[in-house]
Amino acid sequence: MKEGYYNNLKRNIYITRKSRIILSEQLLKKNKCWNYINFIYSLCLIGLAILGLKASIGTIDYNLLMVFLSVSVTMISLYSNTQKYNERALSLKFHYIKLQSMYTKLSHLDFNIDFERIKKIEIEYLEELKLSENHSPRDRYFAIKWDTQEVEALKKIGWLNKIYYEISVHENYISFIFFTSPILYFIKTVI
Repeated sequence: MKEGYYNNLKRNIYITRKSRIILSEQLLKKNKCWNYINFIYSLCLIGLAILGLKASIGTIDYNLLMVFLSVSVTMISLYSNTQKYNERALSLKFHYIKLQSMYTKLSHLDFNIDFERIKKIEIEYLEELKLSENHSPRDRYFAIKWDTQEVEALKKIGWLNKIYYEISVHENYISFIFFTSPILYFIKTVI
């Protein structure tokens, strides 16, 4: 019984740590993606404003494009600032470093001799979970995807979820294309 308890706690800490690392990396990628989108919109807005001053373009399409880009830059800035991707990623980093420390302590204990210390680590682990943002099932999926000990857990994940998780890895690229394609269309129309 003690060995199963010990191994289960060790496995939970390990998977939670890996899941938090994956979530932290995703948050940093999202922040970078939204910053790129904001930069491109701002660059296009500035370029079109300069072009409008030089060529004195006053068409309805041009004015609509300027309004669209101005509103978009404002909304993207507001959205990305309210999500606090960098702060959340940093918080998760501190969390997974603490989890690594717990995992290392646990690895040096013998479950037959140090059972009380193992219980204390479990309490510390549960307290740490309360202090941090939780990861999604997708993050857990990628944490166990290549782990040979997690074959049974992977079988429980439905095939539709697996497809969704694999596609969702590319959500930053999809967002980038989705949010930058209207600019290209409008620019092509105006110029």
